[in-house]
Amino acid sequence: MVLPGKQFRIKEQSDFSESDLLKLSSHSELTLIDISSLRMSEGKFGKYFRGFKNLHSLIAQNCHLSSLDGLEKCTALSTLMLQHNELISVSSVTSTLPHLRRVCLQHNFIPSFPILSASKDSLTQLRLRDNSILNIDDSARELASFPRLRHLDISHNPISNQKALLSWLSSLRSVEHISLAGIPALNDEEDEEEKEEVAKEEEGSSKVDYKRYPSYCSLVLKTMPWLKSIDSVSVHKLKDIDLDGRKEERIAKQKAKEEKNKKTKEERVAYKQKIQGRIHLRKVEQRRKKNHREKQERIAQLKIEKGFFRRPPEKMMKDKEDVVRRMTTKRGRQKLAKKTEKEREKKPK
Repeated sequence: MVLPGKQFRIKEQSDFSESDLLKLSSHSELTLIDISSLRMSEGKFGKYFRGFKNLHSLIAQNCHLSSLDGLEKCTALSTLMLQHNELISVSSVTSTLPHLRRVCLQHNFIPSFPILSASKDSLTQLRLRDNSILNIDDSARELASFPRLRHLDISHNPISNQKALLSWLSSLRSVEHISLAGIPALNDEEDEEEKEEVAKEEEGSSKVDYKRYPSYCSLVLKTMPWLKSIDSVSVHKLKDIDLDGRKEERIAKQKAKEEKNKKTKEERVAYKQKIQGRIHLRKVEQRRKKNHREKQERIAQLKIEKGFFRRPPEKMMKDKEDVVRRMTTKRGRQKLAKKTEKEREKKPK
């Protein structure tokens, strides 16, 4: 059934068969095809999609697929969801699709990381949960140069080399959300029976009991401190879990740091108040001196106007402002007083 939004989805398996896929070739305008749970014959999957050049999203979950040959013709694909199939190799297809953004290949039999170099600038999500990946190969190392890769899921893969894994994780600077549960290289050594119990509890769920893996979480966070979530659990929620047995030490350090910051803040406030007090006193002193100077200027002006200085006209100072200036300073007043006293002594009695 072709839906109004140029999409095709199978609602009931009984209403649609593999042979009916050939009829879809006339609908080249389709952008999304969902054929989940449709059993496909071996080697015939790719030929049904050669004519869909506008296809952006392909969802084929639980279709018993073992090969994707022929799908490389769909160059416009951006979403590829092929969970719960029997795929072993997909690199021949993924290496030729330049616009892939979301690749979901969970629960297959893929032994190595797929080649995705063609979609280096567009890939944002890669999910490879529950496959047969053993080593960190060149295709995996190439993911470190993918600038938009944000979500990565490689959980429940038999990777055993911890050193190589951690070295590779430290290079994934763009990844913010990662899933690493069930990897032997990271999880603690436990009895086989206990491992089976944990696996059963985690089956069908993306969340992990971090209290059972204390070193797992702390090791990942030390290697990738920029992460926002681990196995769909926000890093902020992990702060309340004692991952490495040093929670009390971290709390003590945090309290000491807060006290130090508080003390430093109080010292800054006191210093600021002290500086402000000095500035206030300086302004008060400047205002007092200004008022005193203005008062002396007024007094000197009044004395000049009332003829307080009784000297001969030829000896009167031509510039009254000079007199004002002399009267406004202590040294000037002293000089003026001495000069006036000498003039009085020269007068005949």
